[in-house]
Amino acid sequence: NASIHLLYSPKRKLRHIPELPYKVLDAPDLQDDFYLNLIDWSSSNILSVALGPCVYLHNAQTNNVQLLCDLTHAQLPVPNNNRLSIIGSDSVTSVNWSEWSNILAVGKEIIFVCFFSMEPKIFPAFPWEQIAAPHLRSPLFFIIYLQ
Repeated sequence: NASIHLLYSPKRKLRHIPELPYKVLDAPDLQDDFYLNLIDWSSSNILSVALGPCVYLHNAQTNNVQLLCDLTHAQLPVPNNNRLSIIGSDSVTSVNWSEWSNILAVGKEIIFVCFFSMEPKIFPAFPWEQIAAPHLRSPLFFIIYLQ
């Protein structure tokens, strides 16, 4: 019964799959590494892309691209009121938007993470800390600190 019904049912129309891309974004120096999270899309339609030590934002509504940060020569605060100078070519290894607000976490190879808030345009929104795993998937996000 079911197979007869399947044989005589109308066939699905084939979907048209475009052969040309809708939009192409140029991303030179995008690292090809499975373990990196270099692209993330926010709930407010902003694409963040990490290229080397820089993070760029692409607004899909206005088609505007801006440099958020260049962490090549970042000076990071550390606990004893000292500053740790991070000089070199270490790259951004992770970008992650929170689902509940416009906060972007940016992680580097040397296990430092910076949080940027897009709403009042505070850069950085929170101080740099030595972090192993940021988790921004709920309103109560947590951070695992390295000892």
